[in-house]
Amino acid sequence: EMMASLQILLVVAVVTHAAPPPNIIHLLMDDWGYGDVQIYGHRISPSKVLTPQLDRFTASGTTFTDGHSVASVCSPSRAGWVTSRYPAELGIHTAISSSNQSNSADGQVNFLNTTTPNVMQLAKLNGYTTAHFGKFHLGSSQNPKAPGVNEYDVDESATFDSTADWGDPLSPPLDPDCPKPHAPTCKTAYWAGKTSEMIVNLSISFIHKATTENKPFYINAWFHISHAQLEPTPEQMAVYPFETTCRLSATQSNQTTCSEQIFWASQTDADTQIGRLLRSLENRQLLDNTIIIFSTDNGPEDASVFPNGVGTTGPFRGRKRSLYEGGVRLPFVISGPGVLPKRVDRTPVAAVDWLPTIASHLNWTIPPGVAETFDGEDLSHVFFAQSEHHPKALTWDQRDNLLLTQYDRRQALFWEWRFAVSGSCWHDAPRWAMRSGDWKLMLEPNSTRVELYNMSYSNMISGEPPEFQNLAKLYPDVVQELSPSLLSWAKTLPPGPSAAHRGCAPSIPGVGRSDFDL
Repeated sequence: EMMASLQILLVVAVVTHAAPPPNIIHLLMDDWGYGDVQIYGHRISPSKVLTPQLDRFTASGTTFTDGHSVASVCSPSRAGWVTSRYPAELGIHTAISSSNQSNSADGQVNFLNTTTPNVMQLAKLNGYTTAHFGKFHLGSSQNPKAPGVNEYDVDESATFDSTADWGDPLSPPLDPDCPKPHAPTCKTAYWAGKTSEMIVNLSISFIHKATTENKPFYINAWFHISHAQLEPTPEQMAVYPFETTCRLSATQSNQTTCSEQIFWASQTDADTQIGRLLRSLENRQLLDNTIIIFSTDNGPEDASVFPNGVGTTGPFRGRKRSLYEGGVRLPFVISGPGVLPKRVDRTPVAAVDWLPTIASHLNWTIPPGVAETFDGEDLSHVFFAQSEHHPKALTWDQRDNLLLTQYDRRQALFWEWRFAVSGSCWHDAPRWAMRSGDWKLMLEPNSTRVELYNMSYSNMISGEPPEFQNLAKLYPDVVQELSPSLLSWAKTLPPGPSAAHRGCAPSIPGVGRSDFDL
């Protein structure tokens, strides 16, 4: 009887897309960890909720516990979101520099090729008006030869340099009070701390214009927070008083602030601004017809970096730049028409799945040959819980009043990080990784390191921290089965410089369980 009731819920979640088509907003944060959103288990004091607006948002949709970026740093991760391509295949391996010489030394391109099909292009082809507000970083704002954001089939844009110093010369500046990009007057006080408000202001204005013109809209609202630099205003900092937020050592050393105060204040303001955007949609009676997807580009910065290293990866090993889960497993939430509310899904999903999924769900027209370039999988039945697809796991969590689902994934996922990993050697993962079913295989070239982990939910809640025990020697048949696929994919990638990833064993003194953000 319970199973029948749950199946009825899935049927109710399915909607037909009569006119008008749903609007779409992609909220992408920067350097947020898996545990930096309350629903994923942030350990902050219960009396100080870090992300109340996102808590409200997640309750209205589906939260993925196994959601991933396809890279552990910004530029390649963003390329995966917009193209459904593994970024290494496109020659994007790390953060794109303003220096062509530096990019050449890294063996990568200077910008994403404008001829590569992207989600904004396909949305526009299917009747949407498109916008991008916030960080882009698929080229450099300092490179005069890099295409402007609008050259990627974006109707309106405003962006900034990677570190949010001031306006971008390749598009209208984010701050209307700074009409002349890179002029000294544009470096106003707390500029970086005000970027979340600016991004939302521009998004709201664009929504007003689109609805006035009776057009569906696709908006990338890609936030600066929590990347360097962080400059929260005194009003933002006041949410986290120094005396109750900062560690005792900070007080004893006569500090007037601390990294936790700066980092959490910045995140909470971003959360506040997202809430303002949601209320604007609600007031315009657009919220029920707007698909919103929320995630972040990669895991949090290394703990040694002040003040950005405060982000938490939850129970996972690894941080930004690492292919362990802490670098690539992230908050991943979707809401809107056709999305079942109060659902938690354990299917492995990734940024490359977004474009084929939304295109399939909305029956977009795609030019011949384009869909064949996608590396991601059409998971519209997972994102939107279509009733004709039955999950392999379906239960009801009575305590939290949540529907729990999990579907089979057909395609493997692949990652590469060829450069050095900051911080502890405990986070220094091998160069290549793949996820197939519950197994995650990681390899260093010439098999100098072979690591295998069971990422199933049941294994993760058994008490052993994820990616703590290398199972390669216990399951050589699994290594033998998966290795050819990973090595075959790696051979398709362009050559270039790389660093050796030696890592270290958990038995090394001072390294191991204490490194987890449990």
